[in-house]
Amino acid sequence: MKKKRKIILTIALICSATIFCNAQNGLAIRDVFVRYGRQRGVTMVEISGESFGGYKLSLFKSLSVGNNSSISDFIRQCIDKDRRNARKVKEVVVDGVVRSILLDLPRQGKMSRLILYNDDSHSKNAITLIYIETEENGDDILKFILKEK
Repeated sequence: MKKKRKIILTIALICSATIFCNAQNGLAIRDVFVRYGRQRGVTMVEISGESFGGYKLSLFKSLSVGNNSSISDFIRQCIDKDRRNARKVKEVVVDGVVRSILLDLPRQGKMSRLILYNDDSHSKNAITLIYIETEENGDDILKFILKEK
């Protein structure tokens, strides 16, 4: 009986690891997290299966980068690629410069997928990139995030 439980637990762990490995598949921003997530001067946060403000998030990943033009340029290129497939795009433009972008991507299975990008060049953390996967409605998550600002 104990052996059976161990086998079932092992299979469950492998399946859940596969799900999280597939997160961000087909998205250009995946390369940002892989390439720069553990680099010096970059802060990366990854949280799985937590609730935030009453919303259950399957995956939350964020990356904050100081004033590093090569990383910033790469992030912007990836955002532009993912933007082409977005269902909805919301932008904040200040003095003719795009400062924030919210991308509501097509669902992947049951998951709503969101990309949030903020360029605050005059502060220490110039660029913030956030990726969210949730079974919740993407519009509800966006309303919550925008309300909190």
